[in-house]
Amino acid sequence: MTDSTETKPTFPLFVEELLGHTINLMANFRFEVEGPYFAHKPPRDKIFDALTDAHGEIRKFHAEHLKEEALKIRLDLRVMCPDGSLVTVNKINRTTGAIAGIPGGYNFVYPYSQEVREKIVRRVDLAKELKDIDESLEKVKIRVSRHYSRIDVDDLPMISSALQRDYNTALEELAKLIDLEKVTKPQLKVVKE
Repeated sequence: MTDSTETKPTFPLFVEELLGHTINLMANFRFEVEGPYFAHKPPRDKIFDALTDAHGEIRKFHAEHLKEEALKIRLDLRVMCPDGSLVTVNKINRTTGAIAGIPGGYNFVYPYSQEVREKIVRRVDLAKELKDIDESLEKVKIRVSRHYSRIDVDDLPMISSALQRDYNTALEELAKLIDLEKVTKPQLKVVKE
């Protein structure tokens, strides 16, 4: 016996909304989709046996729509690469998601302006100068780490004299570098306890 206050559901029943489309459950337990991607389709193409089929079809049409819209996008952006070269950006690479047409594999670009160009040119010049400085300092550097493990007391004189030799060699290179006739060579002082 059924309760007289119980009401039968009226079809179609609202199930859910997905990407601007409404999915309803019909009396025959099939799913009908209403929305912009299905507006001009015949009724048989709007009905699905399973909710997952309706989801899949909506997502498929949505992806196609997004692709069509993306292909219409045209950019006209003037940018500068870190090396100072000027490039006009027209699109984004769909495979990588990177700005298309940027040479040299750079990770970033700058909007074009004369001020940015001047700063980039200055940075390139400073980078060259820094490289020259690094190359000249390479000749006079002295390693800090002198040994790869704990040093025995017996090895200290040998390691100390090697440090003195490296130091003197660095001073000789420094003299060549700065064109000095004489650079003083301080000696290591061995303190005995």
